[in-house]
Amino acid sequence: MGPVLYSIFINDLPQAFKLCMSLLYADDLVLYAHGKSVKEVQSVIEEELAMLASWCRDNGMLVNVQKTKCMIFMNRRRNLEPLVLSYDTAPIEEVKSFIYLGVELDQCLVFKLHFDKVHRKIMGRVRLIKRYTRNYPRKQVHMFVNSLIFSIVDYCLPVWGYMCNTEIERLDKALLKALQIIPSHINLKSKLDIFEHNNQLTLSERRDLLALKFLFNHGVKDSSVSKLFEKDLCKNSHDRSSISARNFVVPMMRTVFGQRSCFYQGIKSWNSLPTKVKESVTIGSLETGVRNHLLTLRVSAFV
Repeated sequence: MGPVLYSIFINDLPQAFKLCMSLLYADDLVLYAHGKSVKEVQSVIEEELAMLASWCRDNGMLVNVQKTKCMIFMNRRRNLEPLVLSYDTAPIEEVKSFIYLGVELDQCLVFKLHFDKVHRKIMGRVRLIKRYTRNYPRKQVHMFVNSLIFSIVDYCLPVWGYMCNTEIERLDKALLKALQIIPSHINLKSKLDIFEHNNQLTLSERRDLLALKFLFNHGVKDSSVSKLFEKDLCKNSHDRSSISARNFVVPMMRTVFGQRSCFYQGIKSWNSLPTKVKESVTIGSLETGVRNHLLTLRVSAFV
């Protein structure tokens, strides 16, 4: 069965679930529910797993129980009773962390495990590129750094990149070591000079740029993904001053957990942009405007 035919075949699967929400990506299915207690969530998921088993029997599909995991998310660490689930009498393993679509999720969504993994990958590839620097010209070394290192950093960065300044500086130092591999005839001592000479943004700047591009594509502009976020993405304010400035309503987040999310931080970053940048028509013009704005803030912060 080809990928297109398979997608058509399982297209009605999410409609089988009535009590919880589902997320389907290729052959990966996620069921998630919320509640005031573990027992409440467990009861809902168990009922939906029974619906999944029924759908699979009717459609001749099998679930790989060995690869199936369950996990509890919470806004702060606490000792909770275990989440006991099974699929067709086969027990489902409960885990404390899980890699989903390349991002390692932990129970409190602080992304420390994913951050450490990214740091290890960067340092390993820095050592790899260093071995062959003398064999290639500057242009190709620059290409190696972009493709092998910055591609790792950019992947889902707005999701996991809102961390404490200490961790951000730690990853910036790793990126700095990567940029220092690239041969240069200029003696650059300042960290920002090295980033600027190689036309690269720091970790926090890259994170903000990617978050703003996402918000532009799916919040300002209409897209096929916008409908998925219709209840979550803030619509433009009815206040006249906000409309003229093309601002979004900042959602109420009372906890540090919520304020650290890319949803909250992305909207705050958008509202702080100059009006001219927010009036961009294309993603290219927006990216240029945001980059210039971030570089302006960088200069003013270090003058």
